[in-house]
Amino acid sequence: DQSVTPVETAFPRPSGTTAADPSAISNDGRKVEYRLDGIRAIERFVDLDTNTKVDRSPDDERFLLAASGNGFLDVHEASGQSWAELAALPTGTTLRRYTATSPESLVSWFIADDGGSAWVYQEHAEILGPDCASGPPPAFSCVVGSHAIFFSKIGVRTFDTGPNPVDAMRTSGNGRFLLFDKFGLPQAAPSELRGPVTVLDWITGNIEELTAHGIYTETNAAICSALRMTTPCTVPASSTRASMSRDLKVVVTATNTGNGWYEYTTSP
Repeated sequence: DQSVTPVETAFPRPSGTTAADPSAISNDGRKVEYRLDGIRAIERFVDLDTNTKVDRSPDDERFLLAASGNGFLDVHEASGQSWAELAALPTGTTLRRYTATSPESLVSWFIADDGGSAWVYQEHAEILGPDCASGPPPAFSCVVGSHAIFFSKIGVRTFDTGPNPVDAMRTSGNGRFLLFDKFGLPQAAPSELRGPVTVLDWITGNIEELTAHGIYTETNAAICSALRMTTPCTVPASSTRASMSRDLKVVVTATNTGNGWYEYTTSP
């Protein structure tokens, strides 16, 4: 209806503020997240219905507002002190904090639509030589291990997701499932070597690979060589870049050939 709702009326900007940059808005438009820049930066969450705000320091931190506006994820990534905190809105109360205790770095994070749960994904990379098997030179950054962690106010569940860098990752809207695929080599090259999609279910602990696929003829000599085959070679068209329907019954993926897609459905 083109009506205007001033967000900052009840919350004047601190002295020294130079700008307000929008970050996110809830699906119903009643929770607004924005960053105040200036002498001291502030990440601000405003609830227009309760006329309340929650302020966080954005130094070395990144934020995700839940689609419902019921909470947000605060992620701090720094050497030796990485953590992710799930907070409720409009109070800002901490529901759970996950603190990384391994040498892995946080590289991806997601919050469920209802704001009640979250996933973080972390990788450990080492500088190694060719094939990520021996010491440099030449030197390559090789992902030698990773974990996916689900957490909510009721607890934490960790999945060992193995070596190699992730290609694409997302969650189901309700946060139950994490879907991802990885590159076939620890160095993420050649880029075509990736998949299949893996689906993690935090409730059952089930891990499923979407391996049903077709095959194609590859004429790229680098790819065939990496597979230790002569050119042309026959390789599987793996599933990649998955999305899940909101009713959790269908997963649609692209293929690593860039042609066509696959649809996977739940069992009867």
